[in-house]
Amino acid sequence: LFVAFWYIQFYAATQMEQNKQMFDKFAYEIDSRQILVKINAKEGGIVKWDTILSAEKDETGYFLHIGRGQFLHFANNVFTSENDQKLLESILRRKNLL
Repeated sequence: LFVAFWYIQFYAATQMEQNKQMFDKFAYEIDSRQILVKINAKEGGIVKWDTILSAEKDETGYFLHIGRGQFLHFANNVFTSENDQKLLESILRRKNLL
């Protein structure tokens, strides 16, 4: 019964309309001013660097902590080149987040 309850909870979360954006793919543009999160060519949002509390780098990629339970994870395979990865790391170091 316990497993069935949690299975229904997780299944319902994936089917609800308000949770749809959690499963969409986003495009990110990172520069020294902000992180631009793009849903499509016309829609998106901005994450300013001052809202990022801390950052961590591990073998899977970069974790940017925004708040309690909120983070951005950039896996190593999302970078198109090693220069893009170095750019993010240099921005994080300049902002004293890494």
